[in-house]
Amino acid sequence: MTLTQFQKLFNFRQFILYSSVGILNTIVGVSFMALGVYLEWSYVAYTLLGYSIAFCVSFTLNFKVTFKVQGKTKKRAIRFLCFNLLNLACAQALQILLIEKYEIQEYVAVAATMVLYTIVGFIVNKKFVYND
Repeated sequence: MTLTQFQKLFNFRQFILYSSVGILNTIVGVSFMALGVYLEWSYVAYTLLGYSIAFCVSFTLNFKVTFKVQGKTKKRAIRFLCFNLLNLACAQALQILLIEKYEIQEYVAVAATMVLYTIVGFIVNKKFVYND
């Protein structure tokens, strides 16, 4: 892979926007979870609400701001949901492997997995979800 190909695949400005959207949707999702706790909902209900809203915020902001695409919303939303659930499941599995099998310190394993999750998420969302 040439430098130009890498730069096209990994646009730093887009990556910063993508990461900022991730931070924002995390804040929004956690806020709704906190509301559910305050309302004394079950953890199943408030986490489902928080994650659902965070996924919607992430999809919408990445659609309109990060990748600036139009059309094929339903197709993109289905791809987004499928890929991001798979990415999350893989990240969780990797965390368990690193912590339980290889006895890597929890915070190190979680941080490493978060970095990998974000980079893989950016590249796959850019090429598979938001690409025509």
